[in-house]
Amino acid sequence: MARNSNERFKAFCEIAKTRSILSVGISVFQKKAKNGNDVENNSDFLVQTFNVMLLRKDSFMVEPASLKFLLEHGFDFNTHYAKAIPYSTPQIKETKKDVNTISELFFEILRSSKPIVLHNGILDLVFLYQNFYTDLPSSLSTFLADLSVMFSAGVIDTKYIAEYHIGCSATYLNYIFKKR
Repeated sequence: MARNSNERFKAFCEIAKTRSILSVGISVFQKKAKNGNDVENNSDFLVQTFNVMLLRKDSFMVEPASLKFLLEHGFDFNTHYAKAIPYSTPQIKETKKDVNTISELFFEILRSSKPIVLHNGILDLVFLYQNFYTDLPSSLSTFLADLSVMFSAGVIDTKYIAEYHIGCSATYLNYIFKKR
């Protein structure tokens, strides 16, 4: 186990460089006006959620325990390999006809300058950076500086909120969801 944040970051980098993202869940929120009234003073939202299945084009590692976990939780590998959107990491040059759709979506999210919400976000951010942005930097401080520019509207981590602001005894997503 990593002893400090820098060691933990380096361990996450090694994982992200050799593993693949299998899917990305994206929820888009739009504030609704009540009966044409002021949008700012209400909390009604229109939400659209998408699960984007992805298939990395180059080789990547998997652990048997991870595959077993996914199977036990309903992941369908047949559907995944038949219908997932192929992608290449930024380190692999694409031809003009071979558009990297998911990278374009990622950059569109960055250009929107909206806050993003994640759970256990540091690992997600490391994977997003390596798979859709560029090679991970060697230092945590450079990575954090890059994130502050990339996500200028902010990053909200629900695991951090559950643990440090609400004081939940367990912070895995299913527990937090059921506890509400």
